Amino acid sequence: MVLQSLTHGWRGALAVLALMAGPALQAQPLTPDEQLQAIRQSLVQLALDGPTEVRNTAWLDDQGRLQDSSTFRTGMTVRGVRVIAYGRDVDQQATAQVSANGHAVPAASASCAKGMMPGQPWHQMQLDLAVSPQVPLVNRQQAHQVARYVRTVMLEQGRRSAVWRMQEAAVPASPYERALSLQGEQHVPWRVQLLIAPASESRDMPPMVSLRWRAVHRHDPTLAFDHDAVVTLEERGVSMHPDRLSAQVMAELHTTVEAFLASVERRLSCLPPQFQVLNREGASRYRIAGGHTSGLKVGDRLVMVDPQKIPGRTLEPKSLDRMALAQVDSLGPYYAELKQVAGPSLPAGTPWVAVPVIP
Repeated sequence: MVLQSLTHGWRGALAVLALMAGPALQAQPLTPDEQLQAIRQSLVQLALDGPTEVRNTAWLDDQGRLQDSSTFRTGMTVRGVRVIAYGRDVDQQATAQVSANGHAVPAASASCAKGMMPGQPWHQMQLDLAVSPQVPLVNRQQAHQVARYVRTVMLEQGRRSAVWRMQEAAVPASPYERALSLQGEQHVPWRVQLLIAPASESRDMPPMVSLRWRAVHRHDPTLAFDHDAVVTLEERGVSMHPDRLSAQVMAELHTTVEAFLASVERRLSCLPPQFQVLNREGASRYRIAGGHTSGLKVGDRLVMVDPQKIPGRTLEPKSLDRMALAQVDSLGPYYAELKQVAGPSLPAGTPWVAVPVIP
């Protein structure tokens, strides 16, 4: 088969997993093990329907015998897949009725955003905002006013979004204070840095400042993106009691911030949140880097997957054995304790991630 781009494979499979849910009409509800098996079968079918690269390797071993092996890599890029219903076939095997919107990764993600419902887990982001010391003193008051206004708009917009939330980065003064005060904020997956810097010479009038956003994911550098804009300020001097920003400056700022947040919504709406597995207790309990500040609730179910196997190597033997279904047993702001309810015991030493199963 023709090999196509695999760039979005992992993100596409995450979308598949996160949208798989089952509370539709059914005669006999499936057990957790049967639900997990239905998800596995759906992933295999989606991989078979997409482009796949097959590599065959042959060699002579040290005893002169011919050996061979095959590897499979799939360019799974399915988006908007939902399990309409779980059920059983004529042999009483677990099945999942799947609806797919297509195999193309969309440039715009409005359809995904419309499908996000309040109460589902979201992308948690930390805001790190700074005013460059290179901003001329005469413009620094306005620059800080700009920073405060942008901060307010971003935090308010985040509270209304079903896709993402924004919080200010906590920066304790010392390692000792950090050990005492941090509750897991250091594991928040997204960090949004905003630098307000001069965009014109100090003597140029009217003064201008640049707003430079940089969004970075802690575990996937390929998800990083930038957004730059320039805003014109007012001509005014330094004052002990500075005026508020003019309506014109605020309107320009609002448009600028809205453009950045719209790009955030587009990029993240089709990318389900994934949570790093931090540690495990015994064979069936896990702690993940996500809690109620990410929208998780007690009772939520997540699929535990090995990102090195799913989805790029879905068709290789035993790759789907490295999947499990777990349920949130307890949680705090930035951590959740999971109890495995289906699947094999997962081996240690693998960077497991947990993907929400959204009902």
